[in-house]
Amino acid sequence: MIKVKSARTAVHIIMALWICVAPVMSTPHPQRQTRFPSRADIIRFTATLDSLRRRAEIPGLAVAVVLDGRVVLIRGFGFADLSTRRLVTEHTPFNIASVTKPLSAVVALRLVERGSLDLDRPLTSYRGFADFCRGVRADGGIFFTDYRCDSEPMTLRHVLSMTSNGRIGTRFLYNPVSFSWASRPMAEAAGQPFSRLVADLVFAPAGMRRSARIHRNLPLPPSLASELALPYHRDQTGNMIPSPAPPQQGDGAAG
Repeated sequence: MIKVKSARTAVHIIMALWICVAPVMSTPHPQRQTRFPSRADIIRFTATLDSLRRRAEIPGLAVAVVLDGRVVLIRGFGFADLSTRRLVTEHTPFNIASVTKPLSAVVALRLVERGSLDLDRPLTSYRGFADFCRGVRADGGIFFTDYRCDSEPMTLRHVLSMTSNGRIGTRFLYNPVSFSWASRPMAEAAGQPFSRLVADLVFAPAGMRRSARIHRNLPLPPSLASELALPYHRDQTGNMIPSPAPPQQGDGAAG
């Protein structure tokens, strides 16, 4: 729950994950069986990963490695709370912020399967989009200077695929604010709050009993809040201190 100090360290952690899995993966073949990592492989990998964690000064993290549908490693490293020395385990909940975007996309596709959502329906036909468009176009900034919501037909497919900037459908630009608004057409199409849709269409079918959404009107359940890994950062003197809570947001699809 702390920012990695450098892009190089982040790449090293990703490479460690790949090295753990790559040697035991093979080209799919009907007569070829996957060789799963040995205990020695796992021990070497966990030692490497924890070394990288310490080098990056990350208080705590959790990792799961899945190969061919089988969990070959799941465990925690470091601390979820530095003040109490509460350890991170494989069950420690983390605030995953923008990593929730794929879950939101699953909601959209489940609604498409049900026939209640059309990814290619113009966003101008949904309530509130015209006001949203005018507001963000007036604000401009890195996300909306070339956001042509008022001059080109934009759809939910463009927003979810991050191709809503520039010439719509042709340029990729990560736009979390636009993605957040995507919760509204989903909620309107289904006639339910977006967080309810995530619970019903993602969490419940996947058996994610220790997952929850949070926003200004939906606090985290106490059972999860008490176990949540806390965020930290270094102050100007180099001391590790708790980070402030992120600003409260509405029931958007971005995080």
